[in-house]
Amino acid sequence: MTEQPNEFNTKKQHYLTEKQVLDDLIKEKEKIINIIAALEQDLIEQATATKEKLNVDNFLSADDYVALKQVESGIKTRIEYYNAYKEEIETKIYQQKEALYIEFSHLSAIRKNKLSNEFQSLLDSFSIKQKDILSKLYLLLKASGKITANSELDGYKGSLEYAVKEYLSQHLMSLIDTEMTLEDEFTLPIFIHRTELKTAAQRHLENIEKPISGFQKLIKNTIKG
Repeated sequence: MTEQPNEFNTKKQHYLTEKQVLDDLIKEKEKIINIIAALEQDLIEQATATKEKLNVDNFLSADDYVALKQVESGIKTRIEYYNAYKEEIETKIYQQKEALYIEFSHLSAIRKNKLSNEFQSLLDSFSIKQKDILSKLYLLLKASGKITANSELDGYKGSLEYAVKEYLSQHLMSLIDTEMTLEDEFTLPIFIHRTELKTAAQRHLENIEKPISGFQKLIKNTIKG
């Protein structure tokens, strides 16, 4: 099916928007990691404070112990929750990466077709407009005697026609700016590489084992506990 002229740019914009979604998920994961680290630090500080109190008073009341266990239990429960939340976000991050890779592959195919069509259109236009000039250049150069056939080469490569065309070709090639870059509308950044995704074997194994994680794992462990 022929792509509409603006379809690539429309889908590219969606692709860039989805990349922002991935960035937001990664930021959310970093935020969760910081929360977990802070909670773990609270746990250490609670234990340290209780130990210091015990060293000073040489006594620990039942109320102090119950309070300590309640605080400790509360912090550990929060850590368990945020670890489960982190797994949920990690799953979403992977799914977003996979979606981005698929979208990139589709966009690459559209872009390839778009660039090929652009090339062919420009080449056809160039050929039509410059055919007479190129033919005149060939004729003048051949008739001038400036170029001679290479007698050391056999067949067509040893002919005058080949020598003249080779000269013209080299001159035209020297005019090409190989440092020229594509217009912004043709650029397509790659954010996810295939190596970042699971292999078919890994996905097959997951489908068989059906591992649980995140909140499902948290609730299951809570019920079991």
